[in-house]
Amino acid sequence: MGAMSASPKLAHLVLATRPSFLTIAAVGCLIGFALSYQQTGGIDPWACLLAIMVAVIGQASANVINDYYDALNGSDAINQDRISPFTGGSRMIQDALLSETQVKAIGVTTLLLATLAGTALLHRLNAWHLIWVGCAGLFIGWAYSAEPFRLMSRGLWGEAAIVAAWALIVAGSASLQTHQLTPSAIMLGIAYGLPVASILYANQIPDIKADRAVGKMTLAVRTPAHQLWIWYALFAALSWAIVMGMIAVHTLPNAALLSLIGLPFSLAAIHNLKKAPLPRQTITSCIKQTILAAHLFGLGLSVGIAIG
Repeated sequence: MGAMSASPKLAHLVLATRPSFLTIAAVGCLIGFALSYQQTGGIDPWACLLAIMVAVIGQASANVINDYYDALNGSDAINQDRISPFTGGSRMIQDALLSETQVKAIGVTTLLLATLAGTALLHRLNAWHLIWVGCAGLFIGWAYSAEPFRLMSRGLWGEAAIVAAWALIVAGSASLQTHQLTPSAIMLGIAYGLPVASILYANQIPDIKADRAVGKMTLAVRTPAHQLWIWYALFAALSWAIVMGMIAVHTLPNAALLSLIGLPFSLAAIHNLKKAPLPRQTITSCIKQTILAAHLFGLGLSVGIAIG
């Protein structure tokens, strides 16, 4: 590993957070805002901005912490099958652009920034009883990668953590006006968390060999290649079932069917995952389709709720 600058470039600090993936947290906030607007008929723009800051910075912190612990366990260093920029981490450490110490410092700093933004949000809303929502989200972001939990290495626990984290983003954003977490917001958060977990799952596939070598037993590592599509299909089916069920009992307006805009891409990804062994180009297509499906699902759901 080559020498690293004592004062890293700002671009490297930003790239370490994997900024191109942070929109998925912002979309989760939009779902919550739409639900809050539907329930109260109003919204606080500054509170919404702070909520997006908390979610985005929190996800950035989790990304950096993940890079740090993947550097410690060696999975990113030996990963020859990674598909950049989707898998294998930001490569800041492996390409000698940042040291492990610097990446750890970025992770801690962004965690503190998310905490400060969350505190400002609770102060503006005078909703201190919701502090556990932010604390739980930040804890999950840390526990996903860090010892002794290492949820990323415990099969389905990793995906469950992602679902829980994004459910908190949606439900927390929906509580901006009501100051309480409603069952409908939590269920809607789970519905969104499932396609986000699918992104994580799809990204694990190219990293299977490296992860297995260091004992990082992700869900993809534990699943036979010809059965990888089953978990993906299950996540998608559960997500759609929740939305359809909420529409059926009139918890969501019929316009929430706009979330179906992402369905073709999910189905295409499932079709691709059935091609075992999976060519590199097919995995890349699957990852792109999964990312697009999750974003379209969230945006369609937001618009559908708002206009419904």
